[in-house]
Amino acid sequence: MSFRLYPSSLITPLTLAIDPQPNSEPGSDLIALPGASDSVISLSQADIAGNGLTGLDNVSAPGDPSPTSLMTLFIRIAMSGAIPLLADNQPTVAIKIADGAPKVVTTNSAPISLYDKPDFDLTRTQIADAIWYAPDPNNTYLIKLFVYVASGLWTIKLKNRDAAVRQFTWAIAGSLKDSRQPWMDVSTPVLTYEAQTHDSVSQPLTVANYGTGAFEITSLDPPLGSTFAPPPVLPVTVYPNHSQTVQITFKAPGTPPAPDGKRSTSTTVVTTPIDTKATTTAGHNKQVVITTTTISANLIASTQLTNKTSLLVGGAFRSLVQTNPVIGALHGQRRGACLRDLSYFLPPVIESCRQGSTHPFEQFFPGMKSTYTALGIPTSWLKGFYQYIRNHHVLTGDATIVANTHLNYAINAVT
Repeated sequence: MSFRLYPSSLITPLTLAIDPQPNSEPGSDLIALPGASDSVISLSQADIAGNGLTGLDNVSAPGDPSPTSLMTLFIRIAMSGAIPLLADNQPTVAIKIADGAPKVVTTNSAPISLYDKPDFDLTRTQIADAIWYAPDPNNTYLIKLFVYVASGLWTIKLKNRDAAVRQFTWAIAGSLKDSRQPWMDVSTPVLTYEAQTHDSVSQPLTVANYGTGAFEITSLDPPLGSTFAPPPVLPVTVYPNHSQTVQITFKAPGTPPAPDGKRSTSTTVVTTPIDTKATTTAGHNKQVVITTTTISANLIASTQLTNKTSLLVGGAFRSLVQTNPVIGALHGQRRGACLRDLSYFLPPVIESCRQGSTHPFEQFFPGMKSTYTALGIPTSWLKGFYQYIRNHHVLTGDATIVANTHLNYAINAVT
């Protein structure tokens, strides 16, 4: 069997406003050359007879009408959004065969007969019968054309009968199976991660299905490697007119990659059945580009302590005054000067965090000791200052370890 999927550009679904003649069709509106429009297509006698677009309707499929064992051309339409409440607003097709009168396939239960000549011509031959079926829960529609004679040029027009603008894909096939075609679109084509060493960050990978049949997301190709956690829920089924989200988790390494901690890669979403028509263009996209930035814990610790210096120093001063009444009495009246004096003692710790070494603090310590002695700041107060910073910096992950290591070193040094 074979199939044809529309729109033929295979890039984005077809957007249609309401058809100006939703339930009738003048013949002039069905004049089209092959490929002239994605809402009006033509099939030759060879397409109908020998190119696999017809086949026996002999398969019983869940959710589909019972088989008829007739030679059949299957049309399946996927419509975006909710199912219209009224059958007269649901999509359908108009069909014209050779010189026969064009017919709109309606919701009537009786087959609509299609001929090769006008209705008034007594020599006309019945070519096919068409039956329209009610939509499934995913807003896809099935039309069966029972072909008795493979004859003439067939012109088929997709019709939006709803007042709202809708998007469509549709398939013409020689079997029920081939009428169910996936149309995947990775609607989050770029995932960007920023994390400190050893941290994990998750981002949603969203895949939509605009097609006429369901598919399963089974894997990514190529796999993302050891810095990513395996997707936790695969395989996952994406039904027509729906989307699914898969969490992709980046696990930052312990050391940022040279030279700047950044890495970029691309991968494609693998489905079953395979969407052989998928591209790397928005609307029918199979690819996602992933960019990661791993930030060293030293840089995060030093940056965040710098950004929080004023808040932390102010909090430490208030805490020390409350817990040391004598010191409070001495320095409470000169708060501004005390805050300035205390702020001198944090930058050496910050620089040690940035460099990942105690050397900056060790260089500063002799001068710092003489400074706090000259300023009359008791050792216990300076120790309490560093303890407050350690207990209230609210860093996370490896940055906490870095900051606490150097703050503990300072606490021990001034004790």
